[in-house]
Amino acid sequence: HRDLHSFPTRRSSDLEKAQALILAIKNHRITQYRVSKETGIPAPGIKIYRENEERLMNATYRNIKKLADGYDQLQDTFKK
Repeated sequence: HRDLHSFPTRRSSDLEKAQALILAIKNHRITQYRVSKETGIPAPGIKIYRENEERLMNATYRNIKKLADGYDQLQDTFKK
């Protein structure tokens, strides 16, 4: 069996950043296409997260990390 501790864990700070980035899209502070370009997550996937918070809450570790990193890169764009 696999050791569960070997799997990456989702940090709550990453999830908070991902949620903040999706909220910025919802509030028209940044486009989903810009987020897609920065994160490498296809725009239809970003749209799903924007439209369905439960899908964001259940997103893969990799996508949450990409969104959190995107938040760090793009926050100056939408926090003005």
